[in-house]
Amino acid sequence: MGKYCLQCGNEIVSKSATKFCCQSCAASYNNAHRQVVKGKTKLFVCNDCGAEVEGSIRRSQSTFICKDCAKRRKYERDKQYVRYIQPVESENHRKTQKISPQMILPSKFQVPLNSKQKGNLTELLCISAFYSLGYNVCTPFGENSRYDFIADIDGKLIRVQVKTSRLVGDGAYQFNCVSTSRYNKKKVKIQQYTKDEIDYFCTVVNDVFCLVPVDECSNVKTLRIKQPANNWQTHINWVDDYELGKMIQKIKDQEKE
Repeated sequence: MGKYCLQCGNEIVSKSATKFCCQSCAASYNNAHRQVVKGKTKLFVCNDCGAEVEGSIRRSQSTFICKDCAKRRKYERDKQYVRYIQPVESENHRKTQKISPQMILPSKFQVPLNSKQKGNLTELLCISAFYSLGYNVCTPFGENSRYDFIADIDGKLIRVQVKTSRLVGDGAYQFNCVSTSRYNKKKVKIQQYTKDEIDYFCTVVNDVFCLVPVDECSNVKTLRIKQPANNWQTHINWVDDYELGKMIQKIKDQEKE
């Protein structure tokens, strides 16, 4: 009894083949019946757009997003690293000045940045944010200091470590509160920052500069710009609560006390 291809129905001439007459038929059949043949994929619902997309069974529904939404998230993350600060002139400079990030280059001139370049650009933006508000900034010589710069807030010196935030969910941004150093390909040293080493973390979240006290951070700090989907009300760190201008005012009030 002859053997026939499951895809095209032609008789299989090869003695070694059992189901398909050629590799093209095998690929077409497996793509059309991927769930039935291998059982390694299933339908997921994208948490951003709600579209049904086929994905690996190893993926989790709680964190699944489609390729289009993943590209959009990456664009939103990278967009903040090609900006600069344009101060607003006013009579009462410190009280009313606003930070207005603008695009520094047209999109056709933008190039992807690696993690080191993103960190350097975030540090430059944070230093510019302090300086645009009228506060002097000092940077340490070399790279052995645990802080990135020192800001002079009307005589009060604060040590600031700059971290780059990333979009991790719908309205949620995170930044690492630890330092990593690699000794070789297998050994990585992770060290947490302490209050004896730095005073604040500074980061940029959705065009807002944030200043977060080190004693309020663990290994990772999450800041939100909108309410979570589960309408959770407690233990939420809002971006507006750590806005740079508000935190500087708190530092001044503490000095008066």
